Amino acid sequence: MARISSKFFFQLIVIALFLQGCTALGPKPADAIIGQWQTQVGNFPIVVTYELDKVQSGTNMPVSYGLVGNQLTYADGGQQVRLLSFTAEGEMIQLDPVTGTEHRFSRLP
Repeated sequence: MARISSKFFFQLIVIALFLQGCTALGPKPADAIIGQWQTQVGNFPIVVTYELDKVQSGTNMPVSYGLVGNQLTYADGGQQVRLLSFTAEGEMIQLDPVTGTEHRFSRLP
């Protein structure tokens, strides 16, 4: 059985920590959500605009929202929670943890 040298082991640890740091430096959901997004509801395109503390869907009145980590709640939604993930450049997924349904959004320029 071959022994791993301490120098090689140290280099592996440094690389692993570097890669973990790069992942942690990605945009936080609170920063990534800001802007205009397009989605579809019943095959109709809808533009949703997220600002720092409110969201507006189409021409509807803006609604306050809260975001803690990746958990999104709406002021008028009671206890409804959506789990956010940003899977690719310009793509956001909101997951309903109760029903397991995903709602996909594409960032608008």
